[in-house]
Amino acid sequence: MRSTSSLLALLVAAAAAQPLVRPLSRTDWYARLEASYDDNLFRYSPDDLALFRSGTEPARFPFRSADDLGFSAAAGIKYRYARGRHWGHLRLRTRLNGYLSNWPKSHGWGKLELVQRTWRGGRLEAGLLWMPGYLVRHYRARDAGSEYRECRFNEYLATVGLRQRFGRLTVNPEYGWEADDYLPVFDYYDTRAHRGRLDLDYEVARGLDVTAGYRLKLARARGPVPDISYDEHGFQVSVRTRPVRWPRLEIAARYGFDRRGYTTADAENDPAHAGRVDLVSEAEVEAGWRFDNVRLVLGYALDWREAASPHLESVEDIKQYRRGVLTLGAVFRPDTGER
Repeated sequence: MRSTSSLLALLVAAAAAQPLVRPLSRTDWYARLEASYDDNLFRYSPDDLALFRSGTEPARFPFRSADDLGFSAAAGIKYRYARGRHWGHLRLRTRLNGYLSNWPKSHGWGKLELVQRTWRGGRLEAGLLWMPGYLVRHYRARDAGSEYRECRFNEYLATVGLRQRFGRLTVNPEYGWEADDYLPVFDYYDTRAHRGRLDLDYEVARGLDVTAGYRLKLARARGPVPDISYDEHGFQVSVRTRPVRWPRLEIAARYGFDRRGYTTADAENDPAHAGRVDLVSEAEVEAGWRFDNVRLVLGYALDWREAASPHLESVEDIKQYRRGVLTLGAVFRPDTGER
């Protein structure tokens, strides 16, 4: 009996010495369906819109309309696991955007994300994104007799980041490497880019969060003419609130600003990019109301670009645009855990 008690005590002590493993995992998922109206799908300038409506350049504007009704379907699945005291999850997300009158503009993407909590209040994050066959618009192809061709590219983006919480403040730095591979006829647009960002999220009060962030992108294109290489700096601020008195209501607003300066100095052969500066602004507001596991959302986004060049006065007429998108959708999310 004594030997049996000793053996039992030894087993209990050995089990206590082992790291705590939680075999239970959890799989969460969500789905989002949206309908939208985009009043300038291809981001045409006012001059381009006038040419499009006149029908004088069908090869340049081979589309049925400049605006469009669209839909999007997004879904994600997250597998959560735990080993010891450190939780983590692996998530796969995908999205398809389609358009009623301009189906060739439709596109989709997929993203794989890994998040691992490593210490108290901190976690490491990594992601891989793939967006195939995105159509920009029709451009003149330099090596195709100046004919207008579809300008499409595949995008690959790898990111790694850290999220650390200090009380009400969360710090989130991230580094990304991006590769954009265009169709062979536009291979001079092929671009590689280093991307960095730093977000600071502050919980002002219960149900009120403010986020401010800085963006950096250093993009280098194959070129040499045209050369779309650029350096871009930007900032973003967003506010999200869930009023205490109306916990089912959520309102979010965001504003972003980017300054893109093209790096080529070849004004003689590439006046469209030499010395050019683009200023891009984005503003968005969204309101949602939750009904159990379904949330209805209504949003409006507006973005616009101003361009200036010391070598090509007409760049303002070509590159400036204004675009607004109205969306109505529903989010299905059966779980109530961490997103």
